[in-house]
This record gives sequence, C-alpha cells and structure tokens, in this order.
Amino acid sequence: MAFILLAGSYLFTYSHHAATWVRLYGSEKSRRKYWYCSYLLPVILCAVLLAAVCNPKLVPCLVQITMAWNFQHWIAQSYGIGLIYISRAKFSLSNLDRKLLWISCQLLIVIGIVKSEIFSKTELTFVNGTFPVVPLFPNWLIAPFELVAFAIWTPICIYFVCKWIKLKTMPPLAAIVMTITIVRIVLNSSSSCVNLLVYGLPFFHSLQYLVVSSRFNISEHNIFPSREFPSLSKMISSPKLIQYL
Repeated sequence: MAFILLAGSYLFTYSHHAATWVRLYGSEKSRRKYWYCSYLLPVILCAVLLAAVCNPKLVPCLVQITMAWNFQHWIAQSYGIGLIYISRAKFSLSNLDRKLLWISCQLLIVIGIVKSEIFSKTELTFVNGTFPVVPLFPNWLIAPFELVAFAIWTPICIYFVCKWIKLKTMPPLAAIVMTITIVRIVLNSSSSCVNLLVYGLPFFHSLQYLVVSSRFNISEHNIFPSREFPSLSKMISSPKLIQYL
C-alpha cells in the first residue's frame, strides 16, 4: 500500500500539475481572468524557493504550510466535486442544506489542519543540514476539536436523515461514498500513518482533479460528439485525451 501511495502520488501529482498548466496557460481568456495565478504567483513562489535555498531553516515552515494546505485543498475540492455529483443527479439542495454542508466541510478542514500540524513531527535533510519540523499544536488539542465538531455534526446529520426519509430520496451514492471516505481519512489520521498524510492526500486529490479536468476537456473539445457517454476503453484510447493526459 505504501508503494502504491508513493508511486501514485508522483505519477498523478505531476500529471495534475501539467493538467493545471494546460488549463491555465492554454487559453488567453484563462490567463487574463486568473492573471494573478498566471504571472504573479509564479514570481512569488520563485522568491520563496530562493529564500529557502539561501536559508534552509525556512524549509520546516514550508513543510508545515504544505501539510496544512494538503488537507484544506483536498477537502475543499472534494466538497465541490460532491456538489457536482448532486447537481448531475438532479438532487435539489436548499440554501440551508448548502450552508450546513459548507459548515461541516469547514469543521473537517480545521480538524485536518490541526492533525497535520501535530503529526508533522519529523526531521528534514536539506542542502547541508538536518532541520526538525516542530508541531504547532499539542496532542491534547485534537480531542476538544473533535468533540466540538461531533456536537455540531450530530444535529446536522439528524436533519439530513429526517429530511431524506420524509422526501423518500437520497443523494447520489458517489457523493455519499466520497463523504464517508474523506471523514474516515481525516478522523483516522494519526502519528502512525504519516505516509497517508504525505502521500495519500496528494494521490487522492490528483486523481480527483484529473478525472474532473479530463471530463471537462472531453466536453470542451467535443472529443465524443455523440450524446451517449463512451465506454471506458474508448475514452482511454482516444488520441486527443491521451495527448491531454
């Protein structure tokens, strides 16, 4: 499993980066709309990289920022993909439903960030020295955060279950399974599964991104003109899709 996560994170993470660059720089409209990502952000990142090379003591701080960002980025993306599943299934959500889901998502992000900073204790060898990554929060902080989250999640879950029973309907299975997976990964994260945080999250996040961006690319370039969605083998063997991936 560790090898799959390691190999998968490298294979799909770099593909995810390339797909992002194609989406951003492949369109003049995108470059104009997201000019800060197209031009300003690369300059800032180059400056940060240069600062870390000149002063390696900054590296542990960057690691902690990256660990926290992994959780926030992945959970927020999963939340958006869940809404796509719900929308495509023509399952209606009221404004209250969306607000409750958003609150639940933010709570999960906070718990994920706290855990990532607590379990990031390690040592990094960079350039000519070894630098400790010191956790920002104490271990005992996890329990109160989870207790507050469960106190808020419980009535939210009861509300949704009662509503679905009353309406005799449920959200699409894909959205439910993805939600359960995210919650389990965040709540089960511990110091004994640091590899899951370092390699697992980028692996799952990149797979999600590539699936969504590939589907968007199919629609944008009309690769399959027929309204009927093609088989998986036909999609994989499409020259245009292979070129994109």
